[in-house]
Amino acid sequence: MKPKGEKKMKIIKVEGFILHVPLNPPVTDSINAPTHWGLPGVKIFTDEGITGYGYTGTCANGDEMIVDTIERYYAPILMGKDPFMVKEIWDELRFGKMHWIGRAGITHMALAAVDIALWDIMSKASNKPLWQYLGGHKSKKIKAYNTNGGWLNWSKERLLKDITSFVDQGFTGVKMKVGNPNPKEDYERVKAVRQAIGDDIILMIDVNQMWNINTAMTWGKKLEQFDLFWLEEPLNPDDIMNHKKLADELNVPIALGEHVYTKY
Repeated sequence: MKPKGEKKMKIIKVEGFILHVPLNPPVTDSINAPTHWGLPGVKIFTDEGITGYGYTGTCANGDEMIVDTIERYYAPILMGKDPFMVKEIWDELRFGKMHWIGRAGITHMALAAVDIALWDIMSKASNKPLWQYLGGHKSKKIKAYNTNGGWLNWSKERLLKDITSFVDQGFTGVKMKVGNPNPKEDYERVKAVRQAIGDDIILMIDVNQMWNINTAMTWGKKLEQFDLFWLEEPLNPDDIMNHKKLADELNVPIALGEHVYTKY
């Protein structure tokens, strides 16, 4: 943060944008089949010539509603603010005029873009990359996994080719999509991937909310034998009781949060 007594930086302009990046070839999971990846975002300009960029990710539907929230409702609040007061700004946007209609969803995706832009400004002002500004250290390495080869519309042959290529590139973890109408197909695909990558590579699977509790109980248990690192979004994210039931019954950890918008 800035030293005490230093002149405050001010936000002087807020401008939304939308980028659509073609997906070639298109990819699918159990509920989405996007042809483009959407990047609705914001540019925040300051009186010191530093501009922060922030964005969020979508399947390229509804992006104009996210940007409209930024420009129509958040921009007037941001004008004149010190971007270093990021927590204060987050609280005002989160619990302000939009709280009644915006506890999750569109308004929070807009808020995420604003928040990222503010951190971009702060790291640029400090002349440090964001990871270092946040207190990271180059001696601490973070494991990475790749999910870009595990799409549901890939044939088994392409699935295995792409997944093993990521392992060859040095990734120590891979994630694949499941949620086929016939869970037996998921089982065979997961089995084939585990055989192809061996026992030392971390393997995760993502259902994208497609299962009900009975399917999740049955096939989650069957898939445990493949030493899964996690089972992601097996159920509707709002189904708290059945997630608890699933977590109690299965040995594989349950991962979710992609559609849960705050720590609360």
